[in-house]
Amino acid sequence: MERAADTVGDDQLNEIDFTSDNISIATGGSSSSSHRNKSLKRAQMIMDKISSHSMSGDHRGSNEEMYNLAPQGNGRSMGRASDAMLLAEGRQHLGGRHDGCCGRPFYFVAGCSKRRVLVLIAMLLLPTLIITFFATYATKDSDAKTPQVTIMDGQILYMERYNSIRANILQSGFSKQDQLDDITSAQNKALHWLSDYDEAVMDTDHIALLQRYALATFFFSTYITEASGSDLGSSWTRGDHWMSGKGICMWYGVTCPTRLFEGRDTNHYNDNADVLSLNLTANAIQGTIPDEVVALENLLKLDLGRNELMGTIPAALGDLLDLANLYLIENDLTGTLPEELGNCENMRNMHVGGNQLSGTIPETYSDFKYLESFGVDENYFEGPLPNFYYSEESMLILYLDENMFEGEIPASYGDMPNLFDLRVAKNKLTGKIPPELSYLKHLEILYLDENKFSGTIPDIFSDMDRLEELQLYKNELTGSIPPTLVELEALRVLYIDSNKLTGTIPETIGLLDDLTTLYMYSNKLTGTIPETIGAMKNLMDFQIYSNRLTGSIPDELGQCFRLETVYIEDNLFTGYIPATLGELDHLKSFRFYQNRFQGQVPEEVCQLTSYHRLDFIAGDCGEDQGTIDCPCCDECYP
Repeated sequence: MERAADTVGDDQLNEIDFTSDNISIATGGSSSSSHRNKSLKRAQMIMDKISSHSMSGDHRGSNEEMYNLAPQGNGRSMGRASDAMLLAEGRQHLGGRHDGCCGRPFYFVAGCSKRRVLVLIAMLLLPTLIITFFATYATKDSDAKTPQVTIMDGQILYMERYNSIRANILQSGFSKQDQLDDITSAQNKALHWLSDYDEAVMDTDHIALLQRYALATFFFSTYITEASGSDLGSSWTRGDHWMSGKGICMWYGVTCPTRLFEGRDTNHYNDNADVLSLNLTANAIQGTIPDEVVALENLLKLDLGRNELMGTIPAALGDLLDLANLYLIENDLTGTLPEELGNCENMRNMHVGGNQLSGTIPETYSDFKYLESFGVDENYFEGPLPNFYYSEESMLILYLDENMFEGEIPASYGDMPNLFDLRVAKNKLTGKIPPELSYLKHLEILYLDENKFSGTIPDIFSDMDRLEELQLYKNELTGSIPPTLVELEALRVLYIDSNKLTGTIPETIGLLDDLTTLYMYSNKLTGTIPETIGAMKNLMDFQIYSNRLTGSIPDELGQCFRLETVYIEDNLFTGYIPATLGELDHLKSFRFYQNRFQGQVPEEVCQLTSYHRLDFIAGDCGEDQGTIDCPCCDECYP
């Protein structure tokens, strides 16, 4: 399913350095000239602030004032270091260090000549301007969509604010005290960032503060950097506006309630509001999913699919009572499915396929009332297939394939009238294919392959007018091909190979004129290839090898002009290779050995190897016991 990507603003992402005594926040994207002008203005503001302190007798200068006056860099590490150095020097001078200007302490610059003041300013700004110039032009093509956040241990700058936010978090119950107090934890880093370094400086009782905390915790849990001690390198493909002063509704992948902006409705705006959706699919996210995601109390959709997440699925997600869409596919998640997710009564789409999850499907999931699609494919689940008694009317998609489920297909699956995609392939299922599946009139895809189903293929297809793909291969099915199976006019793919089927290929096979792939090999089929096969104008892949088929190859096979693959070896065919096969301009591979053909392969067929796509042909043309002359064969048997 396509997901609309969030729009990207012109501003580059903020870069943050946490140190014990200073901080510099740089926003990239400005030219060298504008950066130089901004730096000059910042320097003048610092001078004015210092002068005002000197006249008032207060020479200390608060951390907050210095933070607000910190010069803006270009988002690269060297620029940040230079700006931090300038800020640190200002603090040292505020302490009363003499700098030689008129023989006075630095903070009495108001009494110096304009020339000396300008020289002093130039000395302070020159390193910044030089480094900024080279950093700007050396990295002008860098990807500004990836946040570059480095966290280092540092002291708390605003203790009162820190304690107030900490108390709110603990009161909410979203984080535990030991997590908040562990300076290496994502929770502590998020708290520290909110307290001291978040440019938004939200009120500690702001209604959206805990959601901002939850997203920051998620960031520090999943954005792996070398500075955090990992050898995985930095992650996240995109992180527009994350960990910046922008409102969380501007952060990449975050969707908030719709608002009117410049005459149109939008879900992305510079404010902090309820997070309704967090969609970071295929974003190179690593690490683990923190419990704090539950602080996004109004979350409707969580999509973290196709990333590199590890650990378990948090049971706390079960507290997101409005959660309707959960996508965690193709990660490295382990453990079991939390039964607490059964509390999400509004769940509509839940997909966790392509992980390393195990255990059984919790019984609480049978209580879902509005479930439309459910996917746990490509994991290690075992036990019986789950039932969805209360979602039978709403269920559309069911992916249970490639696990270790046992037992039979529940007859109740036939009570899902709107189901159009059912996949239970590659499990350890046994028993017969339930006849109740005949009620699935909207079914388009049915995968039952690679199990241990026995008995005959039930004649259940008379009302499945929409069925496009049917895969029954690698089971233990017996009996003949039911007549209604070859009346599925919408069918494009039919795999019934690798069973124990008997009987003949139905004469009505030609009705499958939309069929592109037909696999009937490795069965015990007898009889001939029906002449009606010539009506299958879209057939591209025809494999009926390893059966007991007899007779000759019908000339009508040459009318299947789209054929690319024809494998008819290991049967009891006789007669001659028809010259009409020379009309198959798209033919790439033709195998007809281990039969009883005679004569010579027609020149029209051999010419396909020279003028068209046929690059492999093999027949019974061996020198000792060969029965056919094939001058163009790539391999001869026996």
